[in-house]
Amino acid sequence: MSWKDIESRSFSFATGLLTLDPFEGYQLVRERGGIPVEVRSNAVRPGTDYFVVTDALADGSKQAKYVEKAKEAGVTVIGEMAFWKMVGIELSPEGVADHWVVVDTNMESMQRAWESRLRKASEDGDLDKKARGVLSEVATWARSNAMTENKPSWDGSVAPYTLFIQHGSAKSTSLGGWNIIACGFLSGDEQFSDNVGSITRLLDDTIVMDTLNRNAVPWAEWRNDIGKVIVTDRYAPSSCAYLFDGLPRCAEYDLLGLDTSNATTMRAMFRGSASVDYFMTTDRFKTGNVTDMSEMFFGCINARVINCISWDLSKVESMYMMFENSPAAVLFDDMNVPIPNGINTDRMFDTKPKEGRWLRRI
Repeated sequence: MSWKDIESRSFSFATGLLTLDPFEGYQLVRERGGIPVEVRSNAVRPGTDYFVVTDALADGSKQAKYVEKAKEAGVTVIGEMAFWKMVGIELSPEGVADHWVVVDTNMESMQRAWESRLRKASEDGDLDKKARGVLSEVATWARSNAMTENKPSWDGSVAPYTLFIQHGSAKSTSLGGWNIIACGFLSGDEQFSDNVGSITRLLDDTIVMDTLNRNAVPWAEWRNDIGKVIVTDRYAPSSCAYLFDGLPRCAEYDLLGLDTSNATTMRAMFRGSASVDYFMTTDRFKTGNVTDMSEMFFGCINARVINCISWDLSKVESMYMMFENSPAAVLFDDMNVPIPNGINTDRMFDTKPKEGRWLRRI
């Protein structure tokens, strides 16, 4: 099966898929010329061409009445792996896809969703019972999130979106009530390759910044509305260059799921993160293969602390402008992990650092 099997064909997606969210599936179908047919309670409409279910349901390892009903209606039932082949996306050896999803976590949007459910409950004639359930959810959600709202960004507003990077979709699924703004798949290291970044290195080693061309990452269109980044699963590109470049209103990075052991460059990785106070989990980064850290924290104008303790700098060749326009105190064990001689430390801070030493350390 290939893309030709998608064009002008209709697709529905079951709940409980392991490697994609139905929202993502419908978007992929639209992009490839297919027709999305959304379902409720896995009730597939007769005449639908394909119904995507888990592989276990597709091959008969597990049984479900809704799958049997779909087959009886003449709908072709296929598994997730078959769908991935149709859309031309390669899964990792672990059998998962690296996803990115931008989610609106603003209370107002969640409130709109609950109000919609209340209206539907009223139409169904079961308002009292469902209303109590919905209002209980509102109260629970409000209590659990009261202390975790994003801090105000540099202009005083709260950026409403959260960017998730993850293997599966279970942690940010539309079925769980999220309002997904956009989503997609990280196709590989070329996503962040230098030739599509916003820095150009000329033949004479001069570096030119193009602040209007920060489109190396697929979520570029929504960067000004992203208030938080969460890496939920192990994610290890060989290039972290420009990965979070130009997120001026992002107030928090949760990077405990980010594995950088394969990274060879971190150029401009957090450049322009103007609303972050502390980069504390960065001390977990594995940097033994990294050669380029130039402009990594350039323009992090509100940063107070950047934690680089235990970093391995043995292969680093450039720290050019690494902390320029970033007033943070840099935590670094410069006695045990010194900066190697001969690397480019020009304008590493606002002023040139001492040879072999970090200028700011605790």
